Amino acid sequence: MITSVLQTILDQKFSKFAVIGVSNTLISYLVFIAAVTVLADFAWRGAVSQLLGYGVGTFWSYYWNRKWSFQSKGRIGAEMGRFIATGQPLLLKHSLSLRIPLLS
Repeated sequence: MITSVLQTILDQKFSKFAVIGVSNTLISYLVFIAAVTVLADFAWRGAVSQLLGYGVGTFWSYYWNRKWSFQSKGRIGAEMGRFIATGQPLLLKHSLSLRIPLLS
């Protein structure tokens, strides 16, 4: 009984986490495409678009994971700081894989 209840809770959290992950990817991509389109004549459009897409996606992911997946009641500043710090290596990895310069 306890095992099935625990499994149900974990399944629900994972499902919520997965939905947020998919929506985060879609939103990041759409922001990136919109920014590349709007900044078509800007020399750094790739880097700026990557940062905008990643930033909006990071905020979206943090907000919905905090509110819906994990229902956290912790301090927002401390949690968000850890969340962003964890995501920075991913931004660097994605930027390098796309060969988008982040610094001039």
